[in-house]
Amino acid sequence: MESLTLGVRRILAELDDSVPLANVQTMERVVAKSPSVARASFTLFLPGIAGGMALLLSAVGLYGVISVIVGQRRGELGIRLALGARAAQVAGMVVLQSLRITALAPNWLPPRSNSRP
Repeated sequence: MESLTLGVRRILAELDDSVPLANVQTMERVVAKSPSVARASFTLFLPGIAGGMALLLSAVGLYGVISVIVGQRRGELGIRLALGARAAQVAGMVVLQSLRITALAPNWLPPRSNSRP
């Protein structure tokens, strides 16, 4: 650190002798001493937690919807298997229907109103 500081002081003196160089520190030390960096890090951590919770809740909701659909079609799926469909085909059919529901879900929501009450 000292050799780097001396080199920077020398080059700075060559360029402009009137510019002072004081309080030279490493970035790690600046970050460690600064409470605003810790506060910013914590402030960015909170939306990450909220996003993770939203992702978890949406996954649980999708699981619930898919389980209801499979429960409603249980008889049909059993008949398909009894008639010779492979389990992979039936599972693929369920996954495809689940993906369709997931893709269409935003279209089921009511349109937003631009006017404010």
